[in-house]
Amino acid sequence: MFWKKKSKQPVLLSIDDNERRRDVRIKPLKPLFLNLAEQAFPILDISASGLSFDNQTNEPGQEADIRIELPHPSDEGTADRPKTIIQCRLNILKCTGTICHCQFRGLSQEAQKQLDHFILNEQKQQIRLCK
Repeated sequence: MFWKKKSKQPVLLSIDDNERRRDVRIKPLKPLFLNLAEQAFPILDISASGLSFDNQTNEPGQEADIRIELPHPSDEGTADRPKTIIQCRLNILKCTGTICHCQFRGLSQEAQKQLDHFILNEQKQQIRLCK
């Protein structure tokens, strides 16, 4: 009825103008590793434009070639469908304690597409687990 006060709906999405990130970051459901200088580091969160990982030896401003193996959403990779490999340069923007916050450089269009697909599927799985 028109005289009743409308109840407020919960906010599902809000945009903060002060936010520096362009892309949504997610925490992988299964362990995901970054291969850097022949060492594997666990990825704490990942987005279409960067990631963060736990490391005590790197410093802001450093760049390095990296490799990430992304699992397929339906399986962990088979002979017919191997894991997706992402290779690019990584720029370390800042370090907070032992956590390095980084940005991808030189990501090919195909790699960007595969990364976007992986992140979208991870988000879908996380939503399903919350229900």
